[in-house]
Amino acid sequence: MRSWFPDDEACLDYLDWVRWREGFVCPHCDDVCSWKMKGGIRRCQGCRRRISTISGTIFANTRVPLTAWFEAAWAMTTNKQGVSASGIQRTLDLGSYQTAWMMLHHFRQAMGTTGTELLRGDVEVDETFIGGYKPGTRGRGAAGKVEVAVAVELLDPKGYGRCRMRVIPDTRASTLKGFLHECVLPGSLIISDGHKSYPAATGDI
Repeated sequence: MRSWFPDDEACLDYLDWVRWREGFVCPHCDDVCSWKMKGGIRRCQGCRRRISTISGTIFANTRVPLTAWFEAAWAMTTNKQGVSASGIQRTLDLGSYQTAWMMLHHFRQAMGTTGTELLRGDVEVDETFIGGYKPGTRGRGAAGKVEVAVAVELLDPKGYGRCRMRVIPDTRASTLKGFLHECVLPGSLIISDGHKSYPAATGDI
């Protein structure tokens, strides 16, 4: 991760790509033409205003280096045991516990907000079983396991976007249909493994 984002400029370049992935649009005049400047700034060709890549994000006005923010995000998403503010403070050699707590709080708030938005575009849907090993039937109907429906956005040309997961009682069409209506924007393309319930479940998605 540190080789991908060795300094704040590399972080800003990535955030610029994420924010304007479908092309720049000025938030003030809707002009689509701009030129990039140093420090994650774009200048709009139409109104000549300077637009910061991190304005309106959890990174706005931060005094913490973006490399530290990125490393904290990496720790949150890869550590299966979870992360604590004290652990982040030690790992990133931050000056105070409060700074580490603030960073984690901002990330969790952002993830909570994202959780209210429906998935869109190409969305792959599947089910899996979660639980400890128990002897007996494998796969569907395995004793003692919890069945979970999973939907994830597929990015172009490759990669994954947002993800939604729900515990489900079964894989009947009505159950999967309810999950899809809760999580996926109508008009999206649903990609599945061909389970017999999906044609009926996706009929009006």
